[in-house]
Amino acid sequence: MFRLFAFVVFLLIGSQKWAAAEPPVILVAPEEHPYNYVEDGHITGMFVEIVREAFRRAGHAVEIRLLPWPRCMEEVRFGRADGMYVVYKTPEREQIFDFTGQPLEFLHEHFFVRNASALGLEIDKEFTALRGKRVGILAFTKHSDKVTRAMEKGALGKVVAVNSYETLARMLESGRLDAVLAVRDPMVTALHAVGAADLVRQVEPDVDVIPAFLVLTKMRDLSGLRADYDRALTAMKADGSYDKLIAAYTPR
Repeated sequence: MFRLFAFVVFLLIGSQKWAAAEPPVILVAPEEHPYNYVEDGHITGMFVEIVREAFRRAGHAVEIRLLPWPRCMEEVRFGRADGMYVVYKTPEREQIFDFTGQPLEFLHEHFFVRNASALGLEIDKEFTALRGKRVGILAFTKHSDKVTRAMEKGALGKVVAVNSYETLARMLESGRLDAVLAVRDPMVTALHAVGAADLVRQVEPDVDVIPAFLVLTKMRDLSGLRADYDRALTAMKADGSYDKLIAAYTPR
């Protein structure tokens, strides 16, 4: 009986050591409210919580690191990190990254203008009202083909690229920009952060709705991890937990 007990204990200890030895999945992401940010010394945010829960359900420990966007791309491209989020899908990026099957979120891009501005609902599909204007965008951000073509033709006026949503919010509030083209949630959060939410309006309808993904490195085979994550995220969307996390962090 003692030998049987000792053998069971040995198996339990061995299995615990094996589980503990499995390294965490290393993910990188840019710091960006309300998606990924540090609060009271802890990394939190809407995407942080969704990703953590998906990997928890998939049975994988995860470690999230916040880095500048270009550094995130480099870390995953060369295999120093396992993955990053969120990334728009383009043919060029599909050559570099292993895209998961389920979008992490659909991001809504809008124009934002000051309430006192003559611009607003008259921004049409050809962006004719923006010719000669100063339009702010976030640096390193991809846009739809329609917007990209408009930029190349100069239809969006003078495009000013900056490194943060808060900078866009301050420049718009102060009049240094005539309009901003940005993803809705982080831009609204930034406007609240700088005290400009009541001075700026969001132009409807959205310019584009873009699926954004968690991607994995191609430097090693992570197909099993990708499948586990996709199954978990699909289950979260089906049982309502995904929508609850979105609602908890979406600016009102």
